[in-house]
Amino acid sequence: MIEESRPKRREPFFSRYPELELSLADVVTPGNKGASERAPYAGYLKDLRPMLFDQAGADFRAAALRGELRESDFFDLNRLLVRAKSERDDAGDLFRHYAALKMLAMQIAQVVFVHRCLIEGLPAKIRGYRGLSEDLAGEILQFNLAAGRGFTREAVEFYASLFLLQTAFDRIFVPPEPIGRYCFETGEYFLSSGYREATRYLDLCAIYEVEAKPAERVLCENITTGWGDGIERPEWDRLNALYYQGRSPHSGRPNLFAAHYNDLLERMLPQFAYSKVRLAETVVSDLKAGPRVRLLEFGAGSGAFAIDLMMALKRAGLPQDEVEYLGLEPSKSMIAGFSDNLRAKLGKSDLGDAAESDRFKLQQGSLEEAQERISELSAQPPRKTVGVFSYAPHHIHHRSLRAFLVSPEVRKHLSRIYFLEGTERHGWTKMLYMWTDCESPENFRNVAESGDWHSRLLWEEPSEPVSEYPHVTNAWCRARVLT
Repeated sequence: MIEESRPKRREPFFSRYPELELSLADVVTPGNKGASERAPYAGYLKDLRPMLFDQAGADFRAAALRGELRESDFFDLNRLLVRAKSERDDAGDLFRHYAALKMLAMQIAQVVFVHRCLIEGLPAKIRGYRGLSEDLAGEILQFNLAAGRGFTREAVEFYASLFLLQTAFDRIFVPPEPIGRYCFETGEYFLSSGYREATRYLDLCAIYEVEAKPAERVLCENITTGWGDGIERPEWDRLNALYYQGRSPHSGRPNLFAAHYNDLLERMLPQFAYSKVRLAETVVSDLKAGPRVRLLEFGAGSGAFAIDLMMALKRAGLPQDEVEYLGLEPSKSMIAGFSDNLRAKLGKSDLGDAAESDRFKLQQGSLEEAQERISELSAQPPRKTVGVFSYAPHHIHHRSLRAFLVSPEVRKHLSRIYFLEGTERHGWTKMLYMWTDCESPENFRNVAESGDWHSRLLWEEPSEPVSEYPHVTNAWCRARVLT
């Protein structure tokens, strides 16, 4: 039993990291001149305003700032979220209802993040933490009083600590340079020696996942899962559209995750980029023993996987015409970046011609539309058609994904489906790191969906033992094949 294997006492997680040197300029740009790379939260804190959770959350924030949330607090937080979910007015604006719920989920995740940072000893690693936090609280108060927004002192102190802790967290785990890079002459992908350190925060997620008590576990489940159960597709699609435009559905202003982290995504989550490289390698390896294929990627984003596929073909020494790639993506704004993506990553390499050919295309289309057009989208014999999901399922409306995977017509035209998705631990990162991303429309219930297909695990990434619990890995994603 896991309970029996727990150590009696565990050192705080951050005890293994040296002290940090931070200044107020790391969190806020002096002179109210706007955000900079060193002050990622400056724009956000200047735009803070009283929100849904502010009054109800005061006691929880105060407890989190002491690292003293109790099981009963997690129970009450969960009850607050569940009650808010159930208070939907069917005659009202469902989009606004769910936009407000996503904001509430983000605010609750902020509380959990601060609590966990406190009990894991992060403030002790920040030189002058208390003074920095007080100075930042004063800055937040000044910005918001000037804008005519009322904040309690308690709320200001909480947000000051939140942004300071998040800045320190990023300083530890987001490296200054990209962890992975391609050699376009050979198609090889190189990981730097910093990969393990950049993914070390996943150990904390694994530890928390193991140690969490029932109420904490249920709270995480309700923050990250089940969002597609009560919402209909039109509202879900509107939330998705705003997410990919980098806008908060609640305020309409820039979403903090998109505004700050999108530019750092491959440094912040190097396993995200590397696992797609591994998936392309897996697909190409299977191609060696089989016929030429048409590959349909559902939820293709800006076509990043198409580039990984080209690189994998080059590494394997296979001609580019071994595969036809068609990426289907519902977001026009994502598709618009495809050509720029290709030019930026491929440059003047000899893959440029292949990238511009009809063999690698991206077009607008949802999963629902793909199901209706599956015979048209499939290749003509002797080619086979293979499907790919690469980190798309948790953004797909649950009923749509389920309908696709149980469709006899889909099974008739697709010989297999490669399914790369986050594990449940991806959901836990929302509580312990990426609370900024809680406004996105996600349903982690989708990550294990397979419909009527046979599912076989291919690999997990990263998949190393966690020192405190050697029988637990820090795997953030897994690749499966559905046949």
